[in-house]
Amino acid sequence: MTKKNLILIILLIFAAGFVLWLSSLRSDQTEDAVLTPMAQTSNTPEAISADIQGIELGDLDAEFESIDQDLNNL
Repeated sequence: MTKKNLILIILLIFAAGFVLWLSSLRSDQTEDAVLTPMAQTSNTPEAISADIQGIELGDLDAEFESIDQDLNNL
């Protein structure tokens, strides 16, 4: 076997392995997308309002007190 044929065979094996590796990555991504269920949410105004009211913001005045002081010093 000549050196040229040996290099060609090695390149073909490498290319085939690379194609198999890419196809396995692609199949993994499509399976993940298919298996992920969509979140069931209620889009009624009452449900949205209840969600907004349920958010705990903490004491915003205390959070921004240092920023207010910095702005007043300007």
